[in-house]
Formats: sequence, C-alpha cells, structure tokens
Amino acid sequence: MSEAEAFASRGFATLAYETVCSKPQQASTQPDKPTALVVHGLLGSGRNWRTFARNLANQAASTSGRPWKMVMVDQRNHGASAGLPLHPPHSIDAAAGDLTRLVQTELGGRMPKAVLGHSLGGKIVLEFLQQSSQEGQMIVWQVWVLDSPVGRWSSEVPTDTDNVINEILNIPLPVPSRRWLYEYMRERGYSEAIQQWLGSNLTPANGGFKWAFDISGAAAMFNSYKHKDYWDLLQHPPAGVEVHIVRAADSDRWGKQELSQLAELEKKTADTPGEGVVKVHVLPDAGHWLHVENPSGLLNMITPHLTDASS
Repeated sequence: MSEAEAFASRGFATLAYETVCSKPQQASTQPDKPTALVVHGLLGSGRNWRTFARNLANQAASTSGRPWKMVMVDQRNHGASAGLPLHPPHSIDAAAGDLTRLVQTELGGRMPKAVLGHSLGGKIVLEFLQQSSQEGQMIVWQVWVLDSPVGRWSSEVPTDTDNVINEILNIPLPVPSRRWLYEYMRERGYSEAIQQWLGSNLTPANGGFKWAFDISGAAAMFNSYKHKDYWDLLQHPPAGVEVHIVRAADSDRWGKQELSQLAELEKKTADTPGEGVVKVHVLPDAGHWLHVENPSGLLNMITPHLTDASS
C-alpha cells in the first residue's frame, strides 16, 4: 500500500484549494488546460498567491496560446485546511502525501505540468517529486523551488521563524484587533513585514480574531522542514524532470556552502544523460517574499519554462 493510500484508509481529507484560470484565449483543440499547483509557505495560505497565480496563468496562456489553470492549495494546518481531519504526523512527507491525494481526487489523477513551492512549500514539492518517482506514479515535469534551501539545517540555534512561532504560542486568544497585534509585535522588535504577515492570518472569532492556522501543527511541519535533506534527489533527478531552484538575490536564507553546491549540481546534471536537470536562477530586487517584492521578474523567469512544459 502506498503512503497516499494508507492516508486515505485512515480517513484523511483532501486539502482545501482555490483555482484560478487564465482569461479566455483562442479556442484550444485540447480539452484539458495545462495545470500547475502552487504551494505556499509556513503560516501562509493559498490566497497569498492568488494575484501572482492569476497573472502567471494569463501570461502562460498568452505565450502558449493555450488556457492555463493554477491550483492554490491550503496546506494542512493552514487556511481552510486547518480544520480538516489531516491527522499527525505533521511532516513534510505527510504534506506531500496531501498533494498526491489532491491530484488523485480533484484533478482526476492527471499529474499537473508543474508544481511551485515557496519556502516551506519548496521542500514539500521536492518530497512530492520524490514520492511520485519512488511509487512509480506519473511524474510532474517541472518543480519550482522558490527561495527554499534544500538541505538539512546544520544549526540547532533557534531561528527568527522559531522565535515568531514561540511568540504566537504565547499570544492569548482572541486577539483584540490587528492594531493590537501590530503593537504587540513591534514592542518585541519584529519588523513591519512580519507584523503585516501575521495580521493577514487573522480571522474574525468571538468578538476578536483567531489565527487562520493551527500553530502547533504548523510548528511541527517547520521542525520537519529543518531536518529534511534533498541533495541526494537533486544529484539524480528523475528522467525528464526539470527542477528549477530560485534564489531571491536579497534573501538571507542561503549559506555560501549551499550556493557552491548548487552551482556544482547544476553543471553535473546538465552533463548527465538519462537524468533530469537542475537549473538555478537568481531573482534580483527581491528578498524572501519574492512574489510580492518582484512579481514581474518572477513571472518573466517562470513563464518561458512553464510554457515549454505545456506541449
């Protein structure tokens, strides 16, 4: 029994998701639109990517002459999936299994042409690729890893993200207002970007606000993220697959050793016949929130490759 089948037998639900399609284009002789999955990062949701996904669908359709569909998932413990029976363990492996069930139940078993994963989502789409290749399933043609280092974190020192998670765990609910949250986080030295990010994840409840995520489950996913390593997968990507790794030029997530490994990896896979390839891109004028800070640059980076995969 595969991991996805095992999850299904235990009563796991299918992820919540939202779909956006390109504007009407010239009639296509093919009945099915090329599809891409978009997987958000930690403490986010699919709607954070709605504008970018819609623009990507439109640009891909304009370039290829075919309509495109983007499926933006809410990961387990996040957004509309937070209340679903997606049981522990809350790990990268389980989150990738969620994507497999989504493909099987909502996409008719047809593998999307591409999967895009940001931050936490970056390792989830790599795990999705790895599970698919090991289980002999159809394999996605393109995997986009957006500002997500692929190796195991070498330091056990708490990160800024660990600190934010601990802050959230200590905030009493309901939160009185977004203004209250911003002041609370500002007093503790957090940037306006983090304040706004957290404020976007509040939803009305009991005369105030609650989180649009399950913080305990999300924290477990982040712990799994830190301990997963995909260097072996990238040394020998499945045949026919392109793995695109995008580093935001102003991101603080990458170490010198990892950047050196990526450069060597790109050259190695390009020279290895019979295997997939790894391509490394650097997006200028953007930090970790690259789809917000330089959306047009990211669109122009992805679209030519994405439309090549639509044939």
